[in-house]
Amino acid sequence: MSDEPSMSGDDKRWYVVNDPSTREYNGPYSVKDLTTLVESGEIDIRNAWAFTKGDTSMIPLNTIPGVDRRSPTSPIEVPIPDSGDQLWYIAGANKVPIGPYTLSELQAQLDRSEITRDTYVWKKGLDKWIYLHQVPGFDRRKSS
Repeated sequence: MSDEPSMSGDDKRWYVVNDPSTREYNGPYSVKDLTTLVESGEIDIRNAWAFTKGDTSMIPLNTIPGVDRRSPTSPIEVPIPDSGDQLWYIAGANKVPIGPYTLSELQAQLDRSEITRDTYVWKKGLDKWIYLHQVPGFDRRKSS
């Protein structure tokens, strides 16, 4: 193993252990390969560990720079409404869009615990529904 790690996402140097108790591993994979496997659900990023040749210990897969740390999500099947540019919709029960709402109205609903940061939202210009915490100002780490 070289002293300088490659910054290329194509460098196949990572081995993945899905169950450390078995000591079975797969690889080598590049960072791009790992991201693809996580997105497809073939690797559970929350439970997998990784190492490179010569390592004496494993690290959690989600700590590798460049590997998406979010668990893959299924696309939400809620119709995208016709809307004004700055108005937001919430994916309601029974896959019905609810709204429109302004950002301050969404914040008020969040403050009242009527919605969470994991609620799906959409506005004109987005090609798919996103989590509220992905909207600037609604970051998970901020307290409400």
